[in-house]
Amino acid sequence: MSGDRDIAPAGGNDDREETAVAALRLLGLARRSGRLEVGFSAVERLALRHSDAVVMVTLDMGASQRRRLENWQVKKVVTLPLTSERLGSAMGREKVAITGLRDAGFIKGLEKLGL
Repeated sequence: MSGDRDIAPAGGNDDREETAVAALRLLGLARRSGRLEVGFSAVERLALRHSDAVVMVTLDMGASQRRRLENWQVKKVVTLPLTSERLGSAMGREKVAITGLRDAGFIKGLEKLGL
């Protein structure tokens, strides 16, 4: 896999919370526009088809899932400053540990957040 792995935003807890809230807003917008894949199977399909995909994982994603995604040839893997419960709540599910997208505009938005 190319690109950066397991990147978390720098700074203190306040900065981290601001980044988390901004990331949730951005991911919510991406989801509503149909650009965001949610859940391991959907993101795996995206990653296998598109090497320009960006995969986002939560802080508490399981080790077995992390090992599986190491073989994916994606542009970047980003660790969000979120738990799977918090991301899941924003996505209307109990837990979500992984999301993915390949839309250049949303990817640029993540980069502006330092992710």
